[in-house]
Formats: sequence, structure tokens, C-alpha cells
Amino acid sequence: MPTLGAPTFRTLDGTQLLFGPVPVVYGKYNFNEDWSIQGGRLPTLIGAETTFTFQNLNIVRGLLFGQENAVNQGVQVNYAHGPLTVSASGNDGFFSGQIDWLTGLVAYKIDDAQTVTFDAGANLGRSSVSTFATPLAQNNSAIFNLIYSYSHGPWIVTPYLQFTDVQRDERIGFAQGASTYGGAVLASYAFTDHFALAGRAEAESQTGRRGSGTMSLLYGAGSSAASVTLTPTFTFDRLVLRGEYSHTQLYDIVRGDVASGLTGSGFGRMGVKTGQDRFLVEGGITF
Repeated sequence: MPTLGAPTFRTLDGTQLLFGPVPVVYGKYNFNEDWSIQGGRLPTLIGAETTFTFQNLNIVRGLLFGQENAVNQGVQVNYAHGPLTVSASGNDGFFSGQIDWLTGLVAYKIDDAQTVTFDAGANLGRSSVSTFATPLAQNNSAIFNLIYSYSHGPWIVTPYLQFTDVQRDERIGFAQGASTYGGAVLASYAFTDHFALAGRAEAESQTGRRGSGTMSLLYGAGSSAASVTLTPTFTFDRLVLRGEYSHTQLYDIVRGDVASGLTGSGFGRMGVKTGQDRFLVEGGITF
């Protein structure tokens, strides 16, 4: 589950740092055609991009995904009738092991091609858990997404907006609160049955002034980032082959000083670079 602007890891290291070798496993019971309940390790209700590479139009998750939780441990109740779908979940947010998050989703299918979705989630308490899979600030945040999806013929288009907020709380080291806001457009066009081109453009910023004690949710207080991604996809019967190029650009980061050994919040070993290009290839078999 690589993400733009974040470090990449070898498979075994990533498995150990994140959700283990079985990241998603749950049981589900259907009361009737409309109501169901499920529990276990659940896919998140938050965001327009899902957790793993093969589930999305692009190989790498976008910048906005970096503010979202990916796998929740908890219980989820679902209602679906006609064009309306509603889900609510009590869970552990960013995989903290503490059931202190409430997330929800409301989706309305306008017609066969268009759907509007609103999802939201928040930590209802405060958690001091801090690991790679459970970033302290994000695990104590509230998040909101408004998503529009269009899928018809060769086109898939999904624009969405995101807002997150972390409140000041000196008990867990937050001297100043901070928020992020951003937007993205994901799109794909199938030229033939065997070739499609997907793309993503996005921008994200966080509040605060450098030196004010504001926490870092992105690349330091007052920083922002933008990215563009292109993903050509080839299919041959059950074989899928994808290539990808992405560029991420950072603005107003906390700059380090190579000469004095001070690390910045940008890219590179010293955190002083503001641009990053990535090239990837992914192959698989569908079944």
C-alpha cells in the first residue's frame, strides 16, 4: 500500500509495521435484504481510494489518503435500500487497538452512472498510542470527505473534497491544533477492451505558521503539496500489467540545513528536497 509523499518499505517490513499478514478479515450477518452487521478487521469507510494497490485506478495512493485510516478493528452496521446506502462503525481508527472512533458513510445513487457519497469519522476520546500504523495526530483527528462518482461507458471520473482537524490537547503534546484541506480528481478512460489510461491530480494544504508550535500533519505548519499521476493499464485475458509515473511537489516546507545537519520536512535523506518523481510497474492475475 504505497502512498505518495511517504516512504516505501520492503514487503516484509511493511507487513510488520502495518497490519500483519492478514490485514482484512471479518464476519458478516445479513438480518434481511436491507440490514446487516459485520465485525473484525474491516476496510475503512473513509475516502475515495481503498487500501491496496490492485483496488484502485492508480498503483500508489494519493496525498489525501495519507490523512485517512485504512483498516479498522471494530463493528459496522449497514443499511441499503434502493438508491440509499448508510453505514456506521465503532472502531479503533488508525489501528490503535482502542475502540474510540466513530465513522459513518451515506451514499446516494442518483442514477446508474452517478453516486454522491459523504463520509466522516472522529476520535471521540483521546489516544496516546503512537506507532507507524497509528500516527498520533491523525489518530486523534476528525475527517470529512464529499465524493462524486461517475461511471459510464469508457469513463470513470471521481472528484472529491477532504477536510481534517486535530484539536489542541497538551495532555498528548498538541500545543496548537491544526487542520488540512484538499481536493482530488481521479479519472480513467478505456480506449479499448485491453488498454485504459488512468490519472489523478490533487492538492492539499495544512494550517499554521512555522515557529508557532503548530503540529505537522503534512510537511510542517503552513505547508502544502500537489501531485499528478498517470497510470496506463494493459489487460490480456486474466493478466493485468500497469505502469505509473507520478510527480509530487511540496511548498512552504520546514527546510533543513545540510551544512549544520538539521533535517527538514521535505524529501531526501536530509528532508530538503521539494520534488519527487516515482516510476512503478505492477503485474497481476485477476480471478
